Amino acid sequence: MINRFSEIIPHLSKHLTETGAQMFTPRVAILGVKAGGEDFLMDTKEQTGPILLANLENWIASLPGDAHLILFTMGFFHPRAIAHLIQRGQNSRVALVQMGLASFFDEQARPSKFGETDSPVFKVLEEEMAKQGISLTPISCSYCPAAVVGVCRDCGKLLCKDHFISCAICRSNLCHPDSGECYFRHECK
Repeated sequence: MINRFSEIIPHLSKHLTETGAQMFTPRVAILGVKAGGEDFLMDTKEQTGPILLANLENWIASLPGDAHLILFTMGFFHPRAIAHLIQRGQNSRVALVQMGLASFFDEQARPSKFGETDSPVFKVLEEEMAKQGISLTPISCSYCPAAVVGVCRDCGKLLCKDHFISCAICRSNLCHPDSGECYFRHECK
């Protein structure tokens, strides 16, 4: 296990250089990588608390808009922050890694990932973390281990394609009636 993301930066940089990626020092992030003609920026927040929606928006806005982002926290990303990425379509350029408790109610840390996790740079990051004994699992639906595709507008739970339903009037994503009461309590706004 690692105590800070900065502990693996030297190993990660070496491994990325071995794969042919070029390293650069960005002005605003902890590490910059040019691989496959794309720029990737890695940045970290090493506090152990939650990254709320406003924190995530400010964090993304502080980084250049054209680079792929890998954002790492020793805490966790609040479900509304993850929902924001989905709703804005940013989960195709942003990858999130959380090392801490995945919610306020967890009793032990569950290192996990979300977003653009198929890039070659992210794969190298996962390999380096595996060397430290850390296995990243995908952030999943609140009801099952399936991939997240939306968030309930009513209760804020993360939902997979089998556990959400859209309101026919306002198109809001809600928990499926088989999973919860949100669909029946929903009032269009």
